[in-house]
Amino acid sequence: MKHLLLYFLLAFGTNLVAQIKAPFVVNYTTNDYGVYSTPEVWSIAEDDNGIMYFGLSNEIAQFDGVDWRLIPAGKKNVSALKYYQEALYFGSYNQFGMVNVSDSNFLETKVLSTDVPFNFANVWRIETHQQLVYFQTEEALFAYDTEAKKVEIIKPKTSFHIMFAVNDKLYIRQRNVGLMQIEGLELTLVNDDYLLQEFGFFEAFSMPDESVFLLTNELGFRSVNTDLTGKLVDPCEHDCQYLVNSGIIGGARITDNLIALNSTTDGCYFSNDKGRFLGQISMENGLNSNEIKDIHVDENGKLWLATGAGVTKVEVLQPFQYFDADFGVEGNVQSYGIFHEKRYIGTSIGLGIETDTNSLNFELYDGINTQVFDVLNLQDEILFIATDEGLYTSLDGAKFTLFQEGSFHKLYYDEANKFLITAGKNGIIIYDAGYGWSIFSTYIFKGANITNIVYDKKDNCHWVGSQSGGVVQCEFDGFDFVYTRFGHVEGDGLTPNAMISPFEYKNSVVFGTPTDILHFVNEDEIIEEMKATGIWNDTMIEYPMFYGGEFMRTHELSFDDENALNFQSILDLGEIIVGVVDNELGYYKGEEFVTKPFNSFDVGRINFIHPENDYLWVGSINGLTKVNLLEVINSTVSDFKVSINFREIVYNDSV
Repeated sequence: MKHLLLYFLLAFGTNLVAQIKAPFVVNYTTNDYGVYSTPEVWSIAEDDNGIMYFGLSNEIAQFDGVDWRLIPAGKKNVSALKYYQEALYFGSYNQFGMVNVSDSNFLETKVLSTDVPFNFANVWRIETHQQLVYFQTEEALFAYDTEAKKVEIIKPKTSFHIMFAVNDKLYIRQRNVGLMQIEGLELTLVNDDYLLQEFGFFEAFSMPDESVFLLTNELGFRSVNTDLTGKLVDPCEHDCQYLVNSGIIGGARITDNLIALNSTTDGCYFSNDKGRFLGQISMENGLNSNEIKDIHVDENGKLWLATGAGVTKVEVLQPFQYFDADFGVEGNVQSYGIFHEKRYIGTSIGLGIETDTNSLNFELYDGINTQVFDVLNLQDEILFIATDEGLYTSLDGAKFTLFQEGSFHKLYYDEANKFLITAGKNGIIIYDAGYGWSIFSTYIFKGANITNIVYDKKDNCHWVGSQSGGVVQCEFDGFDFVYTRFGHVEGDGLTPNAMISPFEYKNSVVFGTPTDILHFVNEDEIIEEMKATGIWNDTMIEYPMFYGGEFMRTHELSFDDENALNFQSILDLGEIIVGVVDNELGYYKGEEFVTKPFNSFDVGRINFIHPENDYLWVGSINGLTKVNLLEVINSTVSDFKVSINFREIVYNDSV
């Protein structure tokens, strides 16, 4: 997080899928939950009040967000926990039972396995269905009837490996037999695929296309039909190789397009719903251990990890939806727009057009096979596309016509004067919409790529920024445009030939540069300030230094740093100011530029940020990302209220 020297003038309001890099991490150790407790944590559960429970050795740690409390329970390691109907069920070595947690002042522990006539090893998973609570071990499946208060025993022909729930059904894998569905006290074989007989599957995830992804350590993901009866196939070919032999033993779905996968050796991996790698967190970026024994997503979307050295809470905060090649988003995304309720993206290899509004899939337009820099919707009547080969137009969004050859990077429509302002490598061209889109004015300057075109309400002009040619002020005097160029020589407050990006801010414009963020003070404002300080005399009006104006530091948005900072973007949304500084996405709050909620947001070089209702579209070198600002700013993902528990399997157990 970077601290800023700024004044946030607007009230901070709360009513407002990329890669995982390094989310905000909090580690809890025996210094927190008990110096005499074991550091290893085996299992996690959460009750209806959001209170967390963690399985230790011979005890369960309870955490309400402030205070810790220890509950004696289990033999050796408490390897499984499950909250169900005001009771916390636990399983350990050769024992299982329950803790009545309905009364926080009186936590009664009851052992349920007293009458089991044989010894068994660890309880690895606990699942529930109707009035039955199932405790799964290798030797047997124990079903506790919460109404009859008795335990029934289901034994395998060989041995049980793992139990899991998906699509409201319970399944258990029996070694050398296959996958069986649990219905009451009966087991029914539903799939005897040799993969299910020979390999250990640790979890199942229901996917948007109604398939189910099964997770294995040796093979990565395998896809099967919704009732798990079909043939297992590889859903992601080479994209899932990162999972193979990575010690993956479980996972939790965080959002529709984000899955966390826990490893016994490598920390936590992240995948999208296509199985593609989105990132990894480990001891290198904050975890207290790379051994993750259990994983849980709480009701607020926070990720909890049971590790070999304690408990870790991860603020993944994933109100991010990522769109890459799997969604037809190919190349470096430069621009974004909507026309006739359909999305368009400009990329380094062409124009992407949305084909499916439900899943946000895109397809490249065959007629524009060059870099698209900008997309402009003119009142839903004409769609303009800016490329290095020319300016294209479309009336229906499906067929495009070359309007003008040349280099076009940025577009802006001046509604008041009916001018289309365009800029490219060779300068500025302004078209008059009132006279058949004829060329009204031109200005030649070479500034490499154009960064932005904005309107300045304060000075009633437009600004055109560039990467190396300075910035041009375009003033319409009622008859013609007057152009003034800054930043190509010394003396106006800009570094000559450095990148400068103008952005609308309040009723004026600020300018992002490689070292600071500036604002423009015109000639009249300079003179008035000098008069107010008593250093002005009328002969100074002839001095050349007052011609044009000067750029000065915008203190409320700037901050001191020993390193040069590149201010790439400022977006004034009224209640909040969003920005990109040194390729870090964040927002201004008080005297801070807050980046913590975006710590997990790593999409490579950011090209633009574009607002749309409560969302922010981010175009980058790695694709397109939709950011839910309301969830990010409020540090919550309440729309994704999930509570899933996944259990530990012995590390050398694959079959």
